[in-house]
Amino acid sequence: MDTTSIWKDVSGEYRWNRRSENGRIVSTSGEGYKNKSHAVRMATELNPDTIIVDNEDINERLIDME
Repeated sequence: MDTTSIWKDVSGEYRWNRRSENGRIVSTSGEGYKNKSHAVRMATELNPDTIIVDNEDINERLIDME
């Protein structure tokens, strides 16, 4: 199944991209969102058949483990 990842870019905005099962990016947000909820909403609306992965949350957990 394809996955859609959400992350914060270097300018502090949230972005998403969708990867196919073979790992290739097949779509992107194309723009940054100031609010994480907006990025999640757009990713969900445009990619309803994928799993949404919050990379920011994963990165915070990894930092806490160090």
